[in-house]
Amino acid sequence: MRSIFANDDYAWWPISQEYLYQGGTSQSGPHVSGAAAVFVQFYRETHGGLTPSPALVKAALINSATDMDDSVETDPVPNNDEGWGRVDLPALIASDRDYDFLDQSILLTNRAVYEKRY
Repeated sequence: MRSIFANDDYAWWPISQEYLYQGGTSQSGPHVSGAAAVFVQFYRETHGGLTPSPALVKAALINSATDMDDSVETDPVPNNDEGWGRVDLPALIASDRDYDFLDQSILLTNRAVYEKRY
């Protein structure tokens, strides 16, 4: 239930008496944090209890993100309106795709290169 203190001043528009439509970083931050926590749990369950590095979590979320509607004045991702797109956990966790999660087993220094060919 919507708080009595939640007025329409900071919402994009009201949906009903119970909900307001909001967006931006204030809304995306909690969603991405929750998605990162779910991915870490998934990774631990599928990789013998190992914890992925923050860099791997970020890369996984970016590479499974969905580009938003470009017809509403946004450019293809990445852009300043939506970053890399909307987090899409099913595209990452419940996907038919095969992911090769390569974590920082080889640390790189400045100008170092690591390649893996498929």
